[in-house]
Amino acid sequence: MTPNVDPKITDIGAQSGAGYAIDPRHGGIQKIELGADDVTLSMTGLSAAAGRSVTVILTESGGPWDLDFDTDWLWVGSYPTELASGAVGMLVLQAVGAAGTDVIASYQVLGDGT
Repeated sequence: MTPNVDPKITDIGAQSGAGYAIDPRHGGIQKIELGADDVTLSMTGLSAAAGRSVTVILTESGGPWDLDFDTDWLWVGSYPTELASGAVGMLVLQAVGAAGTDVIASYQVLGDGT
């Protein structure tokens, strides 16, 4: 069996509305630029089918920005609340089912803006 490896990074672009549904079918690594506070990121339904995972690189323009995620996700470590100006965040999501409560999330800050 050949593993399904997709090395490309999908640039989702700027998000500044009320919310954005992350879809692993758009690629295993996605980049989202936050352009406003409280863009709620979610992953449920078909996009959160068991076994799907995605790494999301979060950048910002004009921040710092408050972070908001699906409140049903299960977090490894603490729930992040802000992306500092100049920082880059890495959000990793692993779905073990289709509900929000079936999404395991972890977050790391890759830069602090200094």
